[in-house]
Amino acid sequence: MLGGPIDLVGHDIGALITLRVATAFDVALRSFVMDVADIFHPDHVWPERVRQLQTAGVGEELVRVAREADPADPDSPAARLARAGVPIDLATAMGAEYDETMARSILDFYRSAVPNVAADWWRDVDGPA
Repeated sequence: MLGGPIDLVGHDIGALITLRVATAFDVALRSFVMDVADIFHPDHVWPERVRQLQTAGVGEELVRVAREADPADPDSPAARLARAGVPIDLATAMGAEYDETMARSILDFYRSAVPNVAADWWRDVDGPA
């Protein structure tokens, strides 16, 4: 059980969840912060890479190539994480976990959010739209 207001942080798709919690639920928040807040807007369009993952056949090929990539390959999960600021040893370890289950989960997740899972959430926000 929570003892008081919380600080809520959301990254990437977690930003969407953070904004939903902050705008639609009676949760005592002291603060909240997130990146990619535009994901909450009803007119949000997924970035090209996500749209590719959402496309049958194309997404499967993207995750297959990522799973089979050498960690030194610039398109490997480890290299992408390292470019995002993850220390190389952690990025390599995390990239090694990119297996068939992870790949299928990524495809299922993004395909469940087509075209914009949050489009109707905007109406729950107080104030002008």
